[in-house]
Amino acid sequence: MDIGEWLKNLGLGEYEAAFHQNAVDSTILADLTSEDLKEMGVTAVGHRRKILVAIDSLRTNAPASVTKNAAATSSRDLPGERRRVAVLFSDLVGYTSLTEALGAEAMHSLLDAYFSLVDTLVERHGGRVDKHIGDCVMGVFGAPIAHGNDAERAIATAIEIRKATSELSARFGREIKVHVGVTIGVVVASYVGAGETAEYAVTGESVNLASRLADAAAADEILVSEELHQALEGRLMSETAGTLQVKGIAAPVSAWRVIALRDVDTERGPFVGRQTELRQFRSILDACSDNATGHVIALRGEAGMGKTRIGEEFQHIAETEGFACHRGLVLDFGAESGRDAVRAIIRDMLGVDLRAAGDTVHRAVDDALTRGIIAADLQAHLYDLLDASQPDHLRADYDALDNQHRQKGRGLAVAQILQWMSERTPRLLFVEDVHWATPSLLEILGQVGQAIRECPIVLIISSRIDNDPLDRSWRASVVGTSFTTIDLNPLRVDEAQAVCRMVTDDPATIERLVSRADGNPLFLEQLLRHSRESEASDVPGSIRSLVQASIDQLSPADKTAIQAASVIGQRVDPDLVCHLIDDTGFDFDSLVERNMLRFESQSYLFAHALIRDVVYGSLLTPTRIALHRRAAVWFEESELGLSAEHLALVGSPEAHSAFLAAARHEIGRYHFDSALALIERGLQLAEDPTDRVALCLLAGDTWLDIGRVEDAEVQYSHALHNAGTPEDRSHALIGIAGVRRIVEETDSALEVLEQASEFAVEAGLLAEQSRIHFLRGNLLFPRGDFEACHQEHEEGLRLARQAGRQDLETASLGGLGDAEYVRGRMVSARARLEECVRLASEQDLGRIEVANHAQLAHTLLYTSTQEEALEVAGSAIEHAARIGHARAEINARAAVIKALFVLARYEACLEEIDRYEIIIEQLGVARFRQIAFTFGGGAMHALGRSSEAIAWLERGLEFARATGHGLHGPSIASALAVIVDDPERKRGLIELALSQCAAGCVGHNQFRVYADGIDVAFDLPDKAMLVDFIEAAESYPSGERVPWNVFHAARGRALLEDMEHGDTATTRAFREEARGQGKALAMHHWLGRAAPT
Repeated sequence: MDIGEWLKNLGLGEYEAAFHQNAVDSTILADLTSEDLKEMGVTAVGHRRKILVAIDSLRTNAPASVTKNAAATSSRDLPGERRRVAVLFSDLVGYTSLTEALGAEAMHSLLDAYFSLVDTLVERHGGRVDKHIGDCVMGVFGAPIAHGNDAERAIATAIEIRKATSELSARFGREIKVHVGVTIGVVVASYVGAGETAEYAVTGESVNLASRLADAAAADEILVSEELHQALEGRLMSETAGTLQVKGIAAPVSAWRVIALRDVDTERGPFVGRQTELRQFRSILDACSDNATGHVIALRGEAGMGKTRIGEEFQHIAETEGFACHRGLVLDFGAESGRDAVRAIIRDMLGVDLRAAGDTVHRAVDDALTRGIIAADLQAHLYDLLDASQPDHLRADYDALDNQHRQKGRGLAVAQILQWMSERTPRLLFVEDVHWATPSLLEILGQVGQAIRECPIVLIISSRIDNDPLDRSWRASVVGTSFTTIDLNPLRVDEAQAVCRMVTDDPATIERLVSRADGNPLFLEQLLRHSRESEASDVPGSIRSLVQASIDQLSPADKTAIQAASVIGQRVDPDLVCHLIDDTGFDFDSLVERNMLRFESQSYLFAHALIRDVVYGSLLTPTRIALHRRAAVWFEESELGLSAEHLALVGSPEAHSAFLAAARHEIGRYHFDSALALIERGLQLAEDPTDRVALCLLAGDTWLDIGRVEDAEVQYSHALHNAGTPEDRSHALIGIAGVRRIVEETDSALEVLEQASEFAVEAGLLAEQSRIHFLRGNLLFPRGDFEACHQEHEEGLRLARQAGRQDLETASLGGLGDAEYVRGRMVSARARLEECVRLASEQDLGRIEVANHAQLAHTLLYTSTQEEALEVAGSAIEHAARIGHARAEINARAAVIKALFVLARYEACLEEIDRYEIIIEQLGVARFRQIAFTFGGGAMHALGRSSEAIAWLERGLEFARATGHGLHGPSIASALAVIVDDPERKRGLIELALSQCAAGCVGHNQFRVYADGIDVAFDLPDKAMLVDFIEAAESYPSGERVPWNVFHAARGRALLEDMEHGDTATTRAFREEARGQGKALAMHHWLGRAAPT
C-alpha cells in the first residue's frame, strides 16, 4: 500500500513526509492512535479525525481498496444523507467546582487529558469525535462510516470512559467522574460550511436526546434511550431509569441505566432447516410427476421470513427431478412493460428475452403458431402477453375487444401454452410477492390455477400473510386443482443454530446470533454475511445498520449507483441507473459481488427489498427529488405510469397531471384496471378542484366503458359537484345521461342532456354538442320518434365535422344510418353506414366498425343481392365473435336468417335460427326472437310443414303483443296472413300488419308487409287491395327507389295483369320483367310467385 497516495486521497498529502520520517508503513498504519498522530505533527483535530476514520477500515481487516473507498467518501465532497447512528455525550461531573478547586491552569490540563482520553476511546471503537463543547465530548458512531454494530461500539466506549476516569483521578489527585448519555436514531449527516472551514456534522433529534440524557445521568451513570435499549436487547445488561421529561421533546422519554455489555462473532452458510416444508414439497412434486396433475402452493410469510430463499430451494429440488422452472416477480413499484410476473414466465417459456422487442417477438409468435403451442385465434393475446404491438391484421379486432374478452383471451392463451409445455416437460412456476398483484393479474393466476388441473405443473405463489390476496373467492376459482398452503414461521432455534454452525462452532457466538436474529432468516443471513466480511466487528444491532455498513464499504461510484438504484424500485434497470448517475459505462459487478444486487433476466434486483428500503431511506430530500425527477424524465416516452409515480414520490405538483396522462395511455391500450389505479393515485394527490374534476371525468368514462354504470355515475357526480367550467359540467352531465340510457331511464337521461346542452351551447363547445345530439338521437330511437331521432343525428354529424372530430363524425354517421334505416330509407342508410364503417376502420375504432358492419348487412338485403348481404353478414359475425361484441353478432345473425330465407335455403335458415335463439337467450334480449318467428314460420311453410308453421307464427303474434310490435310484429302478422287458408283470417291479419305499420315500427317491416300483401291480395283475390299494395311498394320509402320494392312492385303488376287478363303476351312480358329483376337480386323465395305457374 502506498502511504503517500493514501494520504493524497484523503486530501492530506502534506503529512506524507511526517509518515516517512516516523517509519509508518502499511503494516502498522492500522495501529496508529490519536496520540501517535499528535506526536507526528498532525496537530489539527479535523485532520486527525479524518485519518482515524480511514484507518478504522484497516482495523476491521477491510481490503486496501475498501480503505481507499472509505478515505474518498470522507472527503468534503461527500453528499449529505440520512444515516442511522449512535450518538454519545460524555460530561465531567462537577465541572464548576473542579475549576474552583484546581484553578484555571490545572483545569486546562485536566480538560486536555480528559479530551485526549475520551477522543482516543471514541476513535478506537470506530467512532468519530464530532465536537467538544465546554467539558463535554460528543462522539458519533456510524457516520460517515458505519460498521453494522455501531450501537454496541457506542455503549462499549461509554463503559470504557467510565472505567478510565480512575486514571484521571489518580493523576490529578481528585475524584473524577462522568455522566454519559447514548442514543441511536436517524440523523442528517453532511459537511457544513465551505472550503477549508467545512466540518462534517450530524443533526437530528437523537443528538438532542443524547445530550439531555447525559445531563440527567448521575455520576458514573450511563443512560440510554429506549430505541437503543431495544436494538441491543439480549446484549445489554441494564435496568430501567424510568421516564424523563426532556426539553425539546413533547412526550416523556424512557431511559435505561447501563450496567454492562455482553460479548460475540459469525458467518452465513448454505440453505439449511425448513425440513418439514421441504418434505411436504417433495411429496407434492412426486404426486404431480406420477399422476400428471397440477398443484397450487400458497407460500406465505412475513417480510424477511425467507419466502424467496425457500422458493429457490424448491426450484433446485424440482430441477433435480426433471422439472423446468420459471419464475416471475410481482413488484409494488418499478415494473416496466413486459416484466410483470406472468409476462416474465411466458417469455421465459418461449425463450424470449425480457428486453426483446420488435422482430424478435414477432418471430417468437410465429414459432409458437408453427409448433402448435398456441392456436391462431389466440395470437393477438400472445402478442399482448409478450407486450408487443399488434400486427396490422390483428390490431383493429384486438382494439375492439372489451375488457372482459381481453382478460379471458389472455387467460386462454396462458393455459394453452402451459398445457403444451407441460406435455413435454413437467413445470414449476414460482410467482413471488402477489400481495402487490393487481386484480387482473390475480384473475390470470386463477385461470392458470384452473388450467394446470390436468397438467404436471406446480404453481407456487408467495405472499405476505397480512393482506393475502388469495382469499376465499380466489381459492374458489381454482376448485378442482390440488391446493396447499405453507406458512413460514420463524426458524426454530435448532434450525437457526444449524445455519450458524456453517460459519462458527463457538457456542457463545451461536447463542448470540440466534437470539439476535429471533428466527428471522434475513436477519441471520445479513449477520452472517457481515461477520465474514469484517471479523473484528461485532454483531450488528439492526438491518439498517447492517446495510449501512455494507454501503459504506463501497467505492464512491458504487455508493452513488446503489443510491440511484434505490429510487427505481426493487427491480433495477441498469440503463436507467447509468442515466441517473450520468455514467453510461458503470460496472455493476462489484455491487453483485458485495451482495447488494443480484443479476436476473437482463436486469438487477436488490438482494432483499429491505436493503433497498434502507438505501432509499438514507437519501436526503434534495437528492431524492433530483433522482426521482431524472427518472421521471427517463420514463416520459415509454412508461407514463412510472414517470408519474416518480413525480408523486417527491410531491411534485405535476404528478396528478402525469397520472392523468398515464391513465389515458393505458385506456388507449385497453388496460382498464391499471388505468383506474392510475386515476386513483392521481386523485390521492390532486388538491385543486380542476385537477380532481379531470380525473373524475376520466374515471367515469372508464367505468362506463367497462359496464360499471353505478361506479361511473358516482365519478360523474363528483365531477359535476366540483366542475368550474361549462366544458366540465357538460362532460359530467353527458356521462350521467349515458349511464341513465343504459339503465333505460330515458326521461331522466333526456332531462340531464338538456342541462348539458345549456352549458355546451353557452360555451360554444362543438364536440360536446355533437355528443349530446348523438346521445339524444339514441334515446329517441326506442321511443319510436324516428323523425326527431334522424334530426338529432344529422345535427350531431354537422357539429362533429365542424369540430374536426372524426371519432364523433364516425359515431354520428352510424347513428344517422340507424335513423335512416328505421324510416325505411335503405339506400341512404347504406351510404351512411358504409361511410361509417370505412372511417371506423381507418381510425381503428373496432367496436364502432363491427356494430355498423352488422347493420350494413341489413341494408344490403333491400339494396343489393341477397348473396352480398349474406357474405357481409357472415363476415360481421366472424368479426363480432373475435372481439366479443355479442350485440353485433346477434344483429349480423339476424341478417343471415333473412338472407337465407329469401334465397330459399330454408333448412339452413332454420338451423341458423336455432343458433340465434341460443345466443339471444344467453344475452337476455328476448324481444329479438320476433325475427325467429317471422322467418322460421315462412321457412317451415315452404318446406311443407304448414301446421307447424301456423302454430309457430301464432306464438309469434302473442310474443309480439307481450314484447312490443315495433321490431318485427307487422312482419309476423303478414307472414301468417300468407299461409292461412281462411280468407277472412287472411284479410284480418294483413290489415293488422298495416295498422301496426301505421302506428309506428322499424322501417324494414313495410318491405316485408308490402311483399306479403301482394301475395295475400292475389290469393283472396282482391284487385283493389293488390293495386294498393303495388302503389305502396312503389312509393316506399318517399324519395328513394329501393331495389327490393322495385322488384315486388314489378311482381305485383305481373300478378295484377294475370288477374285481369289471364295468361296473355302482356302478362308474360310483365312476368319476365319481374323474374329478371328477382334473379338479379337473388329473390328466390318470390320468384315462383311472379305469376301463377
